[in-house]
Amino acid sequence: GRGRRGGGGSTAAEEEEECWQWKEVLEVLDDFYGHAHDDDDDEEDERSNNVVYCTALKVNAKAREVFNTKHDVVTGALAVLERMRRHGVTPDVTTCTALVSTFAESQQHRAAMTMLHAMRSRGSSSSSLPPPNNATYASLISRAPSHYVSFLLSAAERDGGGERRVYNAALAACEDYDAAVAILDGMEQEDDDDEKNGVGSDTVTYNTVLGIANRVSSTTRHPEERVASVLSRMSLRGVPRDGITYHNAILACGSLSRSSSLGRALLEQSFDDGVGTVETVNTALSVCARWGDVTCALDVLNLAERKMRGDVAAVASGDGTTYYLLMKTFGIAGLCDTVLKMLDAITQEEKRDVLGTFRVPAFVSTNVTPSEKHYVAAIVSLLRIGNVETALEYFEKLQKQTLLSPITQKSIDTIISACCRHVKRRSLSKKRQDHVGINATAADYVAAALYVFPFQSSPTPLSLSQVSAVCATVGQWDESQRLLQQLHVFVNKHRLGWDHLDKLHIWLLQTCVKQRDMDRALSICDDIQSLTSNNVTAAAGTVSPVSLSDFLRSNDTTKYNATTLSSSSLLFPTPHFVGMTVDKWCTLARVAHKTSDWKIALGILPFLRPHVRRPKKNASSSYASPMLQQTFLLILKTLTKSKQHVWALRALNDFTSWSDGRVEPDALLTVCRGLIHRGMISEVVALVTANDAGIDIADKLINLLYKKGLYDDADELYLAGVARNRFPWPSSSCGDDGRKDAVVLDLHDLSLGLAHSYVRTALQREVLLRDEDGGGDGNVATARNVILVTGRGKNSPGGRPVLRPEVMKMLTEEFYPPLDSVSLVGNVGALEVKTESVERWVEEQRRVKGRRMMVVAGLLKGVMGERLRRALIEVKRRNE
Repeated sequence: GRGRRGGGGSTAAEEEEECWQWKEVLEVLDDFYGHAHDDDDDEEDERSNNVVYCTALKVNAKAREVFNTKHDVVTGALAVLERMRRHGVTPDVTTCTALVSTFAESQQHRAAMTMLHAMRSRGSSSSSLPPPNNATYASLISRAPSHYVSFLLSAAERDGGGERRVYNAALAACEDYDAAVAILDGMEQEDDDDEKNGVGSDTVTYNTVLGIANRVSSTTRHPEERVASVLSRMSLRGVPRDGITYHNAILACGSLSRSSSLGRALLEQSFDDGVGTVETVNTALSVCARWGDVTCALDVLNLAERKMRGDVAAVASGDGTTYYLLMKTFGIAGLCDTVLKMLDAITQEEKRDVLGTFRVPAFVSTNVTPSEKHYVAAIVSLLRIGNVETALEYFEKLQKQTLLSPITQKSIDTIISACCRHVKRRSLSKKRQDHVGINATAADYVAAALYVFPFQSSPTPLSLSQVSAVCATVGQWDESQRLLQQLHVFVNKHRLGWDHLDKLHIWLLQTCVKQRDMDRALSICDDIQSLTSNNVTAAAGTVSPVSLSDFLRSNDTTKYNATTLSSSSLLFPTPHFVGMTVDKWCTLARVAHKTSDWKIALGILPFLRPHVRRPKKNASSSYASPMLQQTFLLILKTLTKSKQHVWALRALNDFTSWSDGRVEPDALLTVCRGLIHRGMISEVVALVTANDAGIDIADKLINLLYKKGLYDDADELYLAGVARNRFPWPSSSCGDDGRKDAVVLDLHDLSLGLAHSYVRTALQREVLLRDEDGGGDGNVATARNVILVTGRGKNSPGGRPVLRPEVMKMLTEEFYPPLDSVSLVGNVGALEVKTESVERWVEEQRRVKGRRMMVVAGLLKGVMGERLRRALIEVKRRNE
């Protein structure tokens, strides 16, 4: 029987194939093998064999188009390749190109690149494949990711290729307009090079660039300028324009609303050049429909009536696309009643003119055959104004109209997308509510999407992800997770839809953040982990699944250890980035922060360790991405908010060690604030000193201690900053007028808390100098006043001093006994404190604080640089 003559039976994957036509193709290949060897002409036999197998590959691709996801095109291609191996047929370049295209189109880029490498290794004895040609490179470039394009172009040039079609394929693969222009520049330079034939630009080249300009037109401020530039380059090089040129150019203009717009001029010029057709008119109408610009659409139709003349009948007898685009324009403009009348006019036996009131040209008649797209335009229009019930009624009419054949997947996707898009709006605008009298809620749109969803013959990743996302938005989590698991099954089976799945994971976790639902977030993470486990199991054998929620909720503190984490089965290699990647861990940390679940936050931290990059030597870039930095900060805030200051301190130390000693200033500030609130000041000083905190962090912490009334602790932190040259040392100095009976302290650019510690430390040191050596520095009098320079406020808002009143208030309220201050004679930017007032304050400090104050004052005397560091150690030892 068939299937046995070629040696070897069908594989398990072939037995599970749902497409019976493809099974017949494989049996025909096996049957053909026996007949092919009856001929003695081996060379002719080899050529005919390759034609047959290449045809089989084309049928394989066609089966995917017809049967959608029911047919695995990669498995089919591998089955053909295996039969070629068994039958002893060496693939030629056409067959290899078809195989490469199949792999690339199915997102199996590694397999495609591996085969290309084998074709390029034609000189080695290990490869019997033919070298790639321009068709091979063009086919692969047009389907490869953007980061492969430059390598493939270079490889084509090294292999002696680089024809125009290769560069055109590279242009088509570009996602960035500037990159496309760079390739175009290179192609134009080859136009005058006689040695490189067929590399220069042609009409297809410029059409492709215009197509890219159209894709990015929504993100461009002046898209018409780009279109004009490309068309100007075409004219300069004498490249002719065709219908596709005008099609892409009109779309890229983005709008035809102005009478002087380039798009309208191009539409008229297309008819003058003899390439304007009904399709060109429809292109212009699609631009009008994008914005719901009814006036512009009518102008386009009037222009078409003038230009097409005898071809007007072609519009009326067409497939109804013009009529559909007009319906779509009215619908987006909010004229739903008109859309419904237009649909009724073409579905009823007696045709009626419903467009006369809008001055629509006569050639756009109602003599068109109603189709799915007309019903879809009416349904989307109804959904847009919130009339969900009527929209479902018209959907039922569509079912009856297509009774003999199911509704196409494109129509289902369009309706579901419209429902899901309006879920985010929650409710209609007040104007539309008053106009229609209906207030549709998000739940109404979700119910409509769930009603339409089962009518799909085979749900696509797009529809699964969209409906799952909106179900979660309105709180229907059971339905949402059921669809999520269905999408997981689809992805595992067909190896497609990774991008939709990844976006859905993020959306669901972000919805948990908004709803503050940690249990649901962990359940979603378990589903993600299960998907990853299945992929690893299929690739590397049996892997025992581990519940992520159980792991994070456990009270075992060893889960925090990185060694325990790395030895568990929670870290899987994730294909296509669909597992618990760093962005999903970060989103889960946001949920933990919203719910104040410190155990979950702490358990997440070790999973971030693999993503912390150790910086290169002398590198100025940060150790982690901004998202990772923000996540770590949220974890620390969650711990400190839950009063888990010890865990916060350990997390900071561990994260610092992971990043090779670098610490985020905000993270350090968060932990220190928590320690200050708990009264662990010595840990704060040690932490700030060990991490060499900058002046901003130390300044904020000193102000925090100052506001809490912890003046001694603020002074200690200030001294630690002085030791590291972060803050100025309050040294004694004479006045600008040469007075030796005054100590001048400059408080410019100092915060209030820092100024407080600055003054306190300076006063203690000044009194100590006077007490011990009767004048201290030798050229300073024994009894000296203190002058505090605050500034006149010239650079302050309104030209009024800001620091001066605050310092006066501080001297009165924060010092006991109060330090009386007066304005310095002849200088409104300075305050003077008399010696007697300073002495009273010092005596009170001695009486209240006794030994501790004297130790600090003694250590302040003449301390500089390294001596100050040793003094701080002595202060801490004696205080303990």
